[in-house]
Amino acid sequence: MPKPRISVIVSVDHRDVLARSILALGAQTLSPSEFEVVIVDRHQFQDWALRLPELVAATGKPLNVVLHKVAGGGRARGNNTGIRESKADVLLFTADDFVQQPASVEAHLRFHETHPDPGFVGVGPGYFSDDRRRSAFARWLEDSGELLGVSFTSGVVSVPPGFFYVGNSSVKRALLDQAGTFDEDFPYDAWEDYELGLRLGKHGLHAVYVPEAVAIHDHGYSLAERRISMRHAGESAAIFERKYPGPHAWQKRCRRAPWRLELEAQWCLLKSLLKRDARARGRYYRLTLERSFVAAYRRHASLSRSATLPA
Repeated sequence: MPKPRISVIVSVDHRDVLARSILALGAQTLSPSEFEVVIVDRHQFQDWALRLPELVAATGKPLNVVLHKVAGGGRARGNNTGIRESKADVLLFTADDFVQQPASVEAHLRFHETHPDPGFVGVGPGYFSDDRRRSAFARWLEDSGELLGVSFTSGVVSVPPGFFYVGNSSVKRALLDQAGTFDEDFPYDAWEDYELGLRLGKHGLHAVYVPEAVAIHDHGYSLAERRISMRHAGESAAIFERKYPGPHAWQKRCRRAPWRLELEAQWCLLKSLLKRDARARGRYYRLTLERSFVAAYRRHASLSRSATLPA
């Protein structure tokens, strides 16, 4: 079998959305002979190995799909497995809930063909479907940029040169060979892509927005679920701080006591209900999530400092 030109590394993070992603990869404009799909499954909610033959057959295409079960660890470990097991010189990082639209994989590959310098990274947008955007919270997450770090719905035409996220970004293997892979000290789906982006930046990372590389983000977020993610992010920030002491802009936010953030959040919620104030509702969302982040960060940063004190 000829060497693929691009490897699509799919992280399985959810119970039952991989099937839709596989079908979408079978509908790509790029010939199946030009790409491979490397699935890394850390959670093993179900035995995808039993379902893969049926799913691939349903595409009607000779997709080159391999599945690797990963024992424990965070998203960093899963993606590192994908890097090791993939064969192409261009790697597209995505997740099972990012459904690649028909021209997406080809758009990533063509981007790297026209930008051969190892430092160029292609960043494709991720959009909620119209059904997902019926939720006011989902609309706020997407439009504010709080979810992915960039608001792709705001008419963005570029991304920051150092931007990197694993929802829908492609990178040349040569750049990873220089900078190293994901840091597996990060135990959750948080901060490991940001930290890798910093190291990639030291080796010439230049992120470019590739608007044709569209993925539909098939995930219905609730505020409660997102609070859990922000607690994980807060813990991950404490890990990041041990590696990069700073100062960092976000550390100033963490000086505020969580109870004060909670009080302000509740005031904004009340204002949004009484006056039907959309801005106050957005402020309530932001403060609620910030409280979860700050509380987790302060707790784990404090534990880290205590652990380093002399006995």
